Amino acid sequence: MNERQAIIDELEKNFFAVDEKELDGLIDMIEKAKRVFFFSRGREMMMLSAFAMRVFHMGYDAYVVGEPHLPPIGKGDILIMSIGVGSSPWTGTVMAQLEAAKNAHAAIVVITAHPRRVPKTVDYIVHVPGQTMLEKPEEMISIQTMGSSYEQALLVTLDYTVKRMMLRNNWKESDLSRRHTNME
Repeated sequence: MNERQAIIDELEKNFFAVDEKELDGLIDMIEKAKRVFFFSRGREMMMLSAFAMRVFHMGYDAYVVGEPHLPPIGKGDILIMSIGVGSSPWTGTVMAQLEAAKNAHAAIVVITAHPRRVPKTVDYIVHVPGQTMLEKPEEMISIQTMGSSYEQALLVTLDYTVKRMMLRNNWKESDLSRRHTNME
């Protein structure tokens, strides 16, 4: 098997392993939230930022933590985080954001490849399989570098979540594109 096919096969396996009921629970939480905040680090943050943009395009108040126009999070809000590795020594900043949101009485959703390593204080977990930085070199089964397997599955899963939200609400592409920037 060639490497390109192996990557596609791995992505397909990880994507189809995501429980759609977990995605529906995530959608329910977004639809009930006053505002939706997103936070992670590194490449996982890039994937979440793409999702945040689409959540904004669907008409929700969406904010990426770290941007200068960020309001304070509070009760009725939701913080969606990607912590691929679960809690570990690498996730200190992520855990600090989780605690800040919890202290402000916001709901917390964690998307992760390692649900058993997520703090019990979170309100909801979405399991997205994939290799992360947590695996030791001898445990890595992906042919891809470091956490690429998880990050790709995360992006495709979140894009699929957008599609599920559009179908649930009978939104068309034009409904979202009206909220797309005209400053490009």
